[in-house]
Amino acid sequence: SEENPVVLDSIALRDITNNREIDLNSTENAGNGFYSIFNDNLVPEYKNEEINLLFKGFKEENLILEQEYKVGADCCHIYHVSGPLKIQLD
Repeated sequence: SEENPVVLDSIALRDITNNREIDLNSTENAGNGFYSIFNDNLVPEYKNEEINLLFKGFKEENLILEQEYKVGADCCHIYHVSGPLKIQLD
């Protein structure tokens, strides 16, 4: 089947472990249907930690997607622990 990425109007990322909003301050989430939830710019803040992260996706101000992830950072890079790398919306 042909895949058509869903372009969200906005996203929100929350560090559930420390109850903080995460702002990637980047153009990575440019509305092409592919979204970064964590990046190497966050290594200094999360060095040698693993956290639970909540991704929320909005379309026309309605919450249409909510997914939990576990991510971490070592000394230099971030990594994925758990949570789907691809989500299909019906």
